[in-house]
Amino acid sequence: MPAILGAEFKRLRLAAHITQQRTGNNLYFNPSKISRLESGRSRFLESDVSKLLCQYRVPPREHPRYLAWGRSVHNPWWPDTSGGPDGGGLQHLLDLARHRLIRRYETAAIPELLQTPAYARAALSLTYPDLPDHELDLLRDARIRGQWILNTEHAPTLWLVIEEAALLRPIAESADWQAQLTHLSQLARRPRLVVQVLPTRGCGPATIDHSFTYHRFADPHLPDLACVRELTGTHCHDQPQETDRYLQAADQLAQLALSPADSLAYISALRRAA
Repeated sequence: MPAILGAEFKRLRLAAHITQQRTGNNLYFNPSKISRLESGRSRFLESDVSKLLCQYRVPPREHPRYLAWGRSVHNPWWPDTSGGPDGGGLQHLLDLARHRLIRRYETAAIPELLQTPAYARAALSLTYPDLPDHELDLLRDARIRGQWILNTEHAPTLWLVIEEAALLRPIAESADWQAQLTHLSQLARRPRLVVQVLPTRGCGPATIDHSFTYHRFADPHLPDLACVRELTGTHCHDQPQETDRYLQAADQLAQLALSPADSLAYISALRRAA
């Protein structure tokens, strides 16, 4: 993840039309320090981040999120409280880097990128039963805004394997559940979007007992990332020996699942029966 933030600081520097050499000279940094920061090979100290933001003429209102990222990127654990209202959380960081591929294995519910607002609201109310309504609404709105990645000119390939049990779990009320299945069947027909249903007999949870998301970025210098969502936050893996294991698991689960065509037929039949 430091490489993602480093690439963002490189973008800021280029936008300001300042060379690495000039930045280092102006801030009295070692000449190689800017290069190491931009490649994610050096720690983002808060004092360094503040100096770079000023050097690159980043508006002060945007400083808090960069400072939050600088404090968090070297720790694989991102609690739900990281970033806070300034937008310096994990998802905002991932949004900085253009994706080439997103793979998701989901055991419990329709994946977030494919949820309708009503379904998202119902799912969030189960995850956070003690939150007041207005806070649940804010979380729902943030989740739906995160679906922008599906509608961009350079949208990534999205490959989802969903447990059959998740599709048989009517989290929302009847009409909202049927609307969610309709929405899912429509999205499953899109190019660059692959949806596979893993039948219960496929024993997915016995293969890997938790949902995860695998990220591959358009920039080949950025390492792949595997993110595991837990009850109070997200654990991120970016070491090859870790991400390779998740990629192998994704491939294995896809082999066990129905084909995309058969999966679409299954979802359509389920929608008609709902």
